[in-house]
Amino acid sequence: MKSETCAVNLPDIDLELCMGTLGGVFTTVEGLIEKIQDHLDETNQFADSDTEFSGRMSALLQDLADMRDGKKRFTLILTDSLSHSFLSNPYHPDPDQRLTIEFRERTH
Repeated sequence: MKSETCAVNLPDIDLELCMGTLGGVFTTVEGLIEKIQDHLDETNQFADSDTEFSGRMSALLQDLADMRDGKKRFTLILTDSLSHSFLSNPYHPDPDQRLTIEFRERTH
């Protein structure tokens, strides 16, 4: 679950979404990648006028498709200042060896 207060970072393709982008969603990792793809595709209706930008955007959308389809390994970083986001561990009660959880001390 990605809350509205969650920022999404895909450092392998230099993509960062600020909190509030996409709103809150209850989905899988693949579904989240697909929502990012759809959002970028929807907001990019006028890219055809700039061929360089259009080419970069096409490459980015292809990278996202490859990630979604499991053809490209990637790192997904969810940063939620209010701790309202959640990733389910399919190996529970054993830890997921591919997942790193970092807790930060809250300050006023």
